[in-house]
Amino acid sequence: SQSTITARPFEERSRKVLFTYPSLLLIRFLDGMTIDLGHLAVLFVLDADKDGLFSWRDIESFVEWVHNTLPEDEKEHGAEFSEAVHARCVLQMWRDCTGLGGATDEV
Repeated sequence: SQSTITARPFEERSRKVLFTYPSLLLIRFLDGMTIDLGHLAVLFVLDADKDGLFSWRDIESFVEWVHNTLPEDEKEHGAEFSEAVHARCVLQMWRDCTGLGGATDEV
């Protein structure tokens, strides 16, 4: 049986529902698409505005970023998908923290 996500919002600021980290962990992606939401680089990329809070917009932006960032052959479900997402997140975090945004995409 499938359960419904009932994440409790942390607070609401100007109509933006925000989630705590434990609530964020309740979110499930599609079957077979496992992403470790405890991975520091994943959290870094997921928190688009870097305010330490997670909104539905952050989640939508993250899913869109994954879709646009991963090559088609890395979008397969399973362990390879998870590893590819984690690697791309590490690269993105490194780029943002070092200011070297034009570095090679090879992981």
